[in-house]
Amino acid sequence: MPSPSTLAPWLLAAALACALGITVVRARARARRQAAELAATAAKLKRLVQAVDSASDAIGIGDMDSNSLFHNKSHIDLFGYTVEHLNAAEEPAALFADKAVARLIHQSIREGRSWHGETDIKDKSGRVFPAFVRADIIRDDAGTPTGIFGVFTDITERRRQENAIRASEENLRRANLELQAAVEEARRLARAAEAANAAKSAFLATMSHEIRTPLNGVIGMTQLLGDTPLNDDQRDCLRTIKLSGEALLIIINDTLDYSKIEAGQVDLRRQPFHVVDCVEETIAILADRARAKGLLLDHRIDSAIPPLVIGDAARLRQILVNLVSNAIKFTEQGSINLEAQLAAAPTGDRCQLIFRVRDTGIGIAREKQGRLFQRFSQIDDSNTRRYGGTGLGLAISKRLAELMDGTITVESEAGRGATFTVVITVGVSGATLPHLKPAEPSKPQIEIASPSPAPTAAVERLAGRMPLRVLISDDNPVNQRVAALTMKRFGYDCDLTDDGAKAVAAHTRAPYDLILMDVHMPVMDGLEATRRIRALSGASHCPWIVAITAGAFEEDRLNALAAGMNDFLNKPLHAELLKESITRGHQALQAIAARL
Repeated sequence: MPSPSTLAPWLLAAALACALGITVVRARARARRQAAELAATAAKLKRLVQAVDSASDAIGIGDMDSNSLFHNKSHIDLFGYTVEHLNAAEEPAALFADKAVARLIHQSIREGRSWHGETDIKDKSGRVFPAFVRADIIRDDAGTPTGIFGVFTDITERRRQENAIRASEENLRRANLELQAAVEEARRLARAAEAANAAKSAFLATMSHEIRTPLNGVIGMTQLLGDTPLNDDQRDCLRTIKLSGEALLIIINDTLDYSKIEAGQVDLRRQPFHVVDCVEETIAILADRARAKGLLLDHRIDSAIPPLVIGDAARLRQILVNLVSNAIKFTEQGSINLEAQLAAAPTGDRCQLIFRVRDTGIGIAREKQGRLFQRFSQIDDSNTRRYGGTGLGLAISKRLAELMDGTITVESEAGRGATFTVVITVGVSGATLPHLKPAEPSKPQIEIASPSPAPTAAVERLAGRMPLRVLISDDNPVNQRVAALTMKRFGYDCDLTDDGAKAVAAHTRAPYDLILMDVHMPVMDGLEATRRIRALSGASHCPWIVAITAGAFEEDRLNALAAGMNDFLNKPLHAELLKESITRGHQALQAIAARL
């Protein structure tokens, strides 16, 4: 057995060998770990390079002296430079079109500050384009700057879009300005049109007043003269004067009506009425004209028509009067027939009515029928000369029918008469009006010609059964005389004044029962005079005030009623209408007296 002294060196050598082996193993393990880490780092770096290379933005890395170290593919594609080409350039700022910006970026980097902003850059070919540039400083772990990381984003497309948007905004701004100018011009034109319409309406109202005022004297005096003894020649002359005045009045009314319709100033009333009354009134109005030409004038009404309909009876009557009047005008022999019928069973609260006017007159050639409903138009000039007229009647009737949700059509041939068909829409009411008779088939109205109009029948002297104190206030002496003579026929002696202030003073001194008040007068007009009389009058002395005016517009009637007038009569003054107003006034005054 070896002694301890001989074993010691061997044991030491073994220990050293073991320690060396352990160290080698550890070194190999560490090397393997470092190799793995290096491989992982290399893989990460490769992925990073791939990511940077695949980026759409141009990326470049350089040292602090602006020498290029790395460019990704997008950088090379954008600028056309490789790293070597860019480093070989005459100056580091070769990428910048604006050298001042290049110096500013370089100065910022030297001072340890990043820089970003938009500027123009250029590629190898010299093409200049806009880009967003970001230059950041690369620092080591100690924070010491070691390089520059630059990113270039081509914003050419964005700039194009921005420029397009700015251009669109500018175009839109200009379009808005043009639109505003157009709107302002339209408003100006609308104001001018409204002013022109107002001026036209005022002019027509003035002309209506100025023409109707003397015409009132002409027609009024012919009516009064017709009640005096006349021989046949005198009566024939008087008839000519009366017809001429009435023809002039029709022209005035047609002109005013069409002007109001064109200006949109016609509002249809919705009131209950009986169709049978409307038709029979039309026949009554035109019976004398048909008789004078020896024409048969009849009418028929369908019993299926509702007893009571709702609409504008006055405007419907205006259409029918115009059509029947035309039929009489253009018919030399034969007949005219007015027929009313129900189009179909009522639907809900509405129904359609059909009116046909047939004549045996001259007829209308088909090629000329298109002109019938045009304003100021007749089928030819010879008719204008032979038959007269403004050419507005059918145009007015057509527009009124359209306002009633209806139409007017014509069927005719030259030499074979004509049939005009009117279709309108009316409301249907289940109520009845006690003072109106229900619709029923009417008997034909036959009118036979007479050589000249018969003398007017004796006028009833109303004063005997309806005693009234009467005041006439009118500034025109002729109109005063016509009104006074008409009232004298009824048995009334009237006081006269020529302005509204005098009318107020006269009524204050001795109250009147009936006042015929002109609307347009000097000093004080009839509206103001009426308001003052109403303010002064007690319940026991409240007169019946009738507006006697040449104003023909609906607003004239409404203004008169709003001022406190009870009734409204147009000039020329018709005795029968005046009689009806006197009767209404007397009944109203009696009702007031009964309540006191």
